[in-house]
Order: sequence, then C-alpha cells, then structure tokens
Amino acid sequence: MWQIYSLISLFFGATEETIDKATMISSKTIDLLDATWIRNAISFAISIVAAILIGGAFPVVFISFPIVILGILYGISAITYTVLLKQVEITASSITTSFIPLVFLPIDLFILNTDFLLRQIIGIIVLVIGGVIFFYRKRSNTASITNKKILILILIFIFLFDALLIGFESYLFKDYFANLHLSETNFLVNMWGVMFLFLTASVISVSLYKRALPSIHLHKKYVQGSFFSKITDYGNSFFALKALTIASVSQVTSFTIFYPIVLLIIVMGTQKKLKVNLEEYLDHGTLIPKICGVIIICLGAYLAR
Repeated sequence: MWQIYSLISLFFGATEETIDKATMISSKTIDLLDATWIRNAISFAISIVAAILIGGAFPVVFISFPIVILGILYGISAITYTVLLKQVEITASSITTSFIPLVFLPIDLFILNTDFLLRQIIGIIVLVIGGVIFFYRKRSNTASITNKKILILILIFIFLFDALLIGFESYLFKDYFANLHLSETNFLVNMWGVMFLFLTASVISVSLYKRALPSIHLHKKYVQGSFFSKITDYGNSFFALKALTIASVSQVTSFTIFYPIVLLIIVMGTQKKLKVNLEEYLDHGTLIPKICGVIIICLGAYLAR
C-alpha cells in the first residue's frame, strides 16, 4: 500500500512543480520573496482546512524545537525553490532525486537496524542506477566550463539540502507518529505554520529595509496559479507522510526515483500538447537511454517492493 501512496505523492509533486513553473513564467516581474510568501501562505491555509476536513476537528498545535528548525529550513527551501523556478529547467534539477535514497539506506540499515531483504537493498540501488541512465545526456560543447561548474555546484547544493530536508522531515514525522501519535495533517499544519511565520518575518524585514510595502496585491494571476499548485503540493506531502506510516524512509524515498519520469511526462504533455510555455528543452536524441532507464527502474521497483 505504501507504494501506491508514494506514487500518488510523486504525481501531485510533479503537477505542482509544472503549475508553479508555468505560473512563474507568466509572472516574471514578481519579486522573489513575494512569490515565495504567496505560495506558502496558501499552503498554510490549505493545510488548516484539510486538517479540519480530514480530522473532523481543529488542528492540534504542537510546536517543538525540531518542528521550528524544520519549518525554518522549509522556508529557506521555499526561497531556493523560487530561484530555481526562475533560473533552471525543472526536468534538469529533478535528477538530484535519483541519489537521495542512497543517503537513507545506510541510516536505516546500520543506525535504526531496519530489517531488509537482500533483494530490497539491491532494488533500491537499481532504482538509483535507472534514474541516472534515464537522465543521461551528452552535454553540448558550446557550454562554457564556468557555466558547467556553476550548474554542477547548484545540483550538488540541491542534492545535499534536499537530502537534509527530506531526511529530517521523514525521521521526525516517523518519531512523532509512533511516539506522540501526531497525524499527518497536524504535522503539516505545525511545520507549515512555522514556515509561514518565518517567511512573513522575512517579508516584513525586507519591506522595512526597502521602506516599501510588498506588491503582492498586484499579482492576482500568480495567486490564482499558486492556489491550484498548492492543492497538489498538499497532496504530495500528505501521501508521502502516509507512506512513511507504513514503510521505512529509504523504501519511501527510493520511489522518488520515479519523480523525474513522472515530471517529464507531465512537462511534455503540458508544453507540447497543451501548448503551455514551460521554457523546457526537450531533447529527442535521448530516447534509447530513457527507454533503458525505464526498464531498469521497473526492475528496481519490483525488487524493492
């Protein structure tokens, strides 16, 4: 069952990122911090409504030091995500998810002493290999060495920060769920509440420094697009946490290897079929590596089940 939750989460996540990219392209003049605040204010509001609808009661306020740290880290991640939406192809940055499961496998094995079958360990590794092959692409020689180094540094930073954030959130939720019976909905309300307060404080601080109020009211189109993307964002987070109530962190994160595939399919359908500009370069010369990657990924998913 956790596999189904994980795949649903990936679908919502890829849809969210696609909508966010299209919304950002149509609102290029929006301030970076304003855009970040708008998206995550909507996320926080949706999390409260969802907690009431799903739990049948107002969300439980539970603020701990780890929750505060996690919320602040998510606030920083939200700002970084906005930068990436403006500067980097979303399909290019998604390759970093291929390596995240390798961070959590040794933690589950040697620190938490989680029991794994040999085929499950092999399956997780095969999933990662499949993801690398799927996104293998010969780089054009026209790109400067400096630009390549900058891209590599950006991808390394994304990988390290995402691994830290996903790991911190996943293990913290599993601990709170098992020992404090904190539900997925309440966990998201508290975590996103801290993130909202952090971003609000950031917006106010910048406004005081600039001596100008943020121009959020001028970006109604961005607000509308962000509303739909944040609904899918909630689905992404909720089902990811739901999967963690059943399986280990390394098992659940191993399914993030499917994310580049799901994202690419949605991006291709959106940009080519729906004619929505996502500023994505879709290379037709990588069909064979992509087919090989899909076959290997399917094999890895079967072994890791």
